[in-house]
Amino acid sequence: MSEEWFEGDLPTEEFKALGYQVIDEIAEYFASVREVPVFAGKKPGEVEAVFDEALPEVGQNPGHILDAWKDKILPNATHLGSPRYFGFVNGSGSHMAVFADAMAAAVNMNTGGWKPAPSATEIERRALAWLAELVVGGINRLRREMRRADYEWRNDGELHRAAHGFSQYRALRHNAAGVTGR
Repeated sequence: MSEEWFEGDLPTEEFKALGYQVIDEIAEYFASVREVPVFAGKKPGEVEAVFDEALPEVGQNPGHILDAWKDKILPNATHLGSPRYFGFVNGSGSHMAVFADAMAAAVNMNTGGWKPAPSATEIERRALAWLAELVVGGINRLRREMRRADYEWRNDGELHRAAHGFSQYRALRHNAAGVTGR
């Protein structure tokens, strides 16, 4: 079978060279994110002016696009991955997330269903199962700890006598009519 049916946007060696350059840029960004201002500190019109350019008539040199990362994108970004960002929503900002995003983008699966994206669907299902396991496991651990603490509290000599005073509260129960005695 011929492999010439798809060459991609770039020749393989140029794609790899650009990929290494992208990784270098991202690594430098992660190394410097602690020092850069978290917010751009610019007015909307200032940022708009940076990106105000005519629609290109031909494709742009990939190197120029990568230059825009340093010259246009980073100076006008909010750096959510900064340890000095204390907003209510944080981005992942992790190295592995960058790689995972790149690999997912390379495969470019339509994750709207199992047939067009079997592996992505199963990864989602597994992640949800793990999340459920963490939540339920956490709740069960909390219940066990509460029962253990209650048992220790009830069986402690001094505290046991104090607990007897609270037995009236345990005799109350809640039903549709409200709280009633037994």
